[in-house]
Amino acid sequence: MRRFYALLCMMVLAISVYGFTVDGINYSEDSYYGGVQVKGLEDKSYSGQLVIPETVTYNGVTYPIKGIYWQAFKDCTGITSVHIG
Repeated sequence: MRRFYALLCMMVLAISVYGFTVDGINYSEDSYYGGVQVKGLEDKSYSGQLVIPETVTYNGVTYPIKGIYWQAFKDCTGITSVHIG
């Protein structure tokens, strides 16, 4: 029963995740760590160096970037390097 409850809580959190895009990078609010996490790129055909800033501003609110989702750049084969602010 405890596992079921934990799984249910994770599903509710996953469904309620709020996302937005700034400068072609998709972000999702991270209520656990605060700030946002990078979810991926709007354009999977992006090529060259990708720069992830320390913070991102959306609708007048500045969020610290706390992490990058696993497989965020899975299909982005043109990325040559990632610079994290």
